Amino acid sequence: MNAAADLVVVGGGPAGTAAGILARGRGLRVVLLEARRFPRHRPGETLHPGVEPILRQLGVLEAVRASSPLRPEAQASDWGGAVRTVPYGSDERGTWRAFQVLRSELDQILLDRFVALGGELVQPAPRVTPILEQGRVTGVRGDGLEVHAPVTIDASGAAGVLRRQLGISLLQCSPRLIAHYGYRRGVVSIVPKLSSDAAGWSWVAQVAPDLVSWTRLELGARGARPSPPGELAHLPEVGKRRAADVTWRVASRLAGPGYFLVGEAAAVLDPAASHGVLRALMTGMMAGYGAANLVTRAAHPELAAGAYASWLGSWFWNDVDAMRGLYEQAGVPWRAPSHSSSVQQHRT
Repeated sequence: MNAAADLVVVGGGPAGTAAGILARGRGLRVVLLEARRFPRHRPGETLHPGVEPILRQLGVLEAVRASSPLRPEAQASDWGGAVRTVPYGSDERGTWRAFQVLRSELDQILLDRFVALGGELVQPAPRVTPILEQGRVTGVRGDGLEVHAPVTIDASGAAGVLRRQLGISLLQCSPRLIAHYGYRRGVVSIVPKLSSDAAGWSWVAQVAPDLVSWTRLELGARGARPSPPGELAHLPEVGKRRAADVTWRVASRLAGPGYFLVGEAAAVLDPAASHGVLRALMTGMMAGYGAANLVTRAAHPELAAGAYASWLGSWFWNDVDAMRGLYEQAGVPWRAPSHSSSVQQHRT
């Protein structure tokens, strides 16, 4: 395949498809490259209230609503010894409710929307490397594929395919954190629950009528394989338990000449931050806006890159401060560095 486009997106998860959908809505020619075939099973099924305007703007709200038979109205917590159930809230339109939608379904909904808008999808796509011309990214190439575009978006997740190849380091902002997660067949409370203890925290959520998701993060654990919460011991396991590196980290450069980093290619926080999918969608959308402004010359390249980096950087560091406070409430004996503190470079 040899093609010219206005935008090439590497990665077909929520961040990449959101970027592609926004750019297509503004008339850009978009090529999206996804290395894996779907369905792809990932954690992150709970979408908290506040995501509706984003889903509506992307044109997928009704499809997500149809894929979410469970709509919890509150979240329970037992954090630092404070036990409570907190309603999400309400307004003149009614009670606020979260969505519980399997990531395999959400990914497909977003990808279908991108294709319906006329975006060009290559799936599975070969591994690609950036095309560089005078220090600027002008597209990507791989085995049997070459796409030239004035803007490239790295939405390849924690792998950071283009970020690595561009030599962009990661700033590590916490001790190494590994989240273990899995699924059980059965029924618990429809209200999701976050619980802390002396060793870490657990999350339990009913994500489908007969499917329960759990996540366990133990602080300071080295090589341990934690068990799911005891309340799930009587339920049969579904699939394999998995683990993910959720060490807090952010790319030292979030945008530059001809490129934007979005989603987990740009920044990672552990799931207790509770809005990983929302961050993916919003970073993708903001990068899609930036790409459209660059292609139409509505913004200067350096100003567009700087505005995006400033917006995402501020969000990330504000979340770091909030998360540090959250862990202090639970009596966790470590502190994440603040923005002004020195941080480690985390190379992957």
